[in-house]
Amino acid sequence: MQAKRLIFKNSTGDRAYICENSIVVEFGVCRNGISTSDLNGGYKKDFKTAFNHYLSQENIDFLENHSINDYLLRQSEILGIDSDFTTGLLTSAQMENACVVTKHYKNLEVSAITTAGVRVNASRAGDSASYYEENGEFHFDVGTINIIVLTNVSLEPGTLANGLVTATEAKTVALNNL
Repeated sequence: MQAKRLIFKNSTGDRAYICENSIVVEFGVCRNGISTSDLNGGYKKDFKTAFNHYLSQENIDFLENHSINDYLLRQSEILGIDSDFTTGLLTSAQMENACVVTKHYKNLEVSAITTAGVRVNASRAGDSASYYEENGEFHFDVGTINIIVLTNVSLEPGTLANGLVTATEAKTVALNNL
């Protein structure tokens, strides 16, 4: 892995690092999770890492001839991550501006590592689409709110799905309040 700077550590041994243009989360133990990524998206029982990567214009140009999954596989390799056990997100937000928040309730610990690039195309339900792929050609303006949520407990798949819905609703509220 490239040079990295620790930005977060929780009670279960999960650690988050900034590695150049990415935030890499290394899980203390294999984790189940749910992801919206093209790379190992959906529900998976054996994540070892997750990453959020800044997508520069140069890398957008790379995507003109490759799939998003190809790009994420390439980025996994650059970061020294086993692509079979990770998931990755893309954003136009700078990793240095990430926000990390941890909240506790009784014995539950929940942390969110969030990046927001809302100047360009962050959207909510009802907004026009700003990204699509047609015949292998990509048309989009990059800009997203990406959230990696960590807990100190293993959650059932249905609970993870409910958490994903809640996080999406929270993003919508945040955009409405801008």
